[in-house]
Amino acid sequence: MAQQTLTTPKTYPNRFENRFAQLAHSLGWEVTKQGWPDFVCYGADDQLIAVEVKPFGGWLRPEQKRLMAALSNAGVRCFISDGDTLQPFDPESPSDRITSHVWPGAWKREE
Repeated sequence: MAQQTLTTPKTYPNRFENRFAQLAHSLGWEVTKQGWPDFVCYGADDQLIAVEVKPFGGWLRPEQKRLMAALSNAGVRCFISDGDTLQPFDPESPSDRITSHVWPGAWKREE
């Protein structure tokens, strides 16, 4: 795992979640329940994509961008959608909003 500065984990209403968050944090993990994509799509062949839905020109919040980058770096194909089309998420891109329309054929399941 890359060296990083960890934030103090949030306190959760569920005491078991709190215990887990503290344990994971003590082991060097960043812990969050925020910023997850709106949809995770999967198929019978175990392919997985993550999709955040925003209006055209809409911006990802910083925690959404961080989590989408982590998912992408872990090998999950990530996209931003305006509800009709998809744009691949690029963790290296300085832009964190929908800037172009990519038609759904661009995200077909891999053969």
